[in-house]
Amino acid sequence: SVSADVIVRIGHGLYADKPTLRTKGVTWSTEEYSHAGFQRMYLRMKSIQRFTEIWALLERSASIGVFDEIFKRGTGTVRIAAIGGGPGYELLATKLFFEEREPDVELELISLDVCAAWKP
Repeated sequence: SVSADVIVRIGHGLYADKPTLRTKGVTWSTEEYSHAGFQRMYLRMKSIQRFTEIWALLERSASIGVFDEIFKRGTGTVRIAAIGGGPGYELLATKLFFEEREPDVELELISLDVCAAWKP
């Protein structure tokens, strides 16, 4: 069995070196995304960035009226899908945003990702 330290080191290398970017033109492959050490690095490096990007997008959207109909109604269900949802940063930000702004609105949050390792 491979030690946790080795898994973490391999994941760090995959995250930092992006070997698939050089060979296939995509940042990381599905296999790389599935690696436990890579996921550790990805969660550590991307969580705050992705969460805050989506929160800011939701704030800007609200400020220009995108959610006016939902906020006026105050109840009901809103369905949101994250394509390439990964670990779910975007959906978590959306959940917390709506809980703060309109707690009575029910959300149906869907994460779609080709990498099975990110499925809840």
